[in-house]
Amino acid sequence: MKKAKKITVYGVYTKRIAAMIHYDSVQTFYRIMTSTVMLATFAAIGFCLSTKDPAVFFGRLLVVMYLCLISITAITILWRLDLIFTERLFLGNFFNAVLLEKENPWLPKVHLNMIKGTSHHGAPARKVWFYIGSAVSLFIVFGIATFFYLKTCMYINPFIIFGADLILLVLYSYIVLKKTENFEISRIKISRFHNGGTHG
Repeated sequence: MKKAKKITVYGVYTKRIAAMIHYDSVQTFYRIMTSTVMLATFAAIGFCLSTKDPAVFFGRLLVVMYLCLISITAITILWRLDLIFTERLFLGNFFNAVLLEKENPWLPKVHLNMIKGTSHHGAPARKVWFYIGSAVSLFIVFGIATFFYLKTCMYINPFIIFGADLILLVLYSYIVLKKTENFEISRIKISRFHNGGTHG
């Protein structure tokens, strides 16, 4: 019976590891998609700005602005799927693996050793800068395109709009950074659980 229980526990343990590998590959896919969005956006922007006709050029600045806004929206969605939704699923399986290793001394202490380490290989606190950097670069392009468009076509002071874009950029980065669950906090909580020896 004891052997059968060990087989069951080990089966659950391997499923937790398989789930983590799956979610890690999903997160990698989201980052590849983000890189693809960035490359496609800049390629489209380069195509739009390649014209020599001034009239068409300033009309295409609007297209550049729309492209930036659409891409920023897409990157924001990918960030939420990666570091808000999928990361929590990953951490849930990680936590379950820690519990199994704690309750079954014969299991390898892979995840417990990761907790004792100084950092995690892919902490959201670091991964989030990939999304922030991607969005910030598009915000800058959006601000420059808006500046030149308003400077030529409207009576609105373009410097005011460019300043507002910078404020929006900083605000966006702050919100994304704050809403991203910091793995370090989760690691500390799991570590306290491990050291305390309680399930609460």
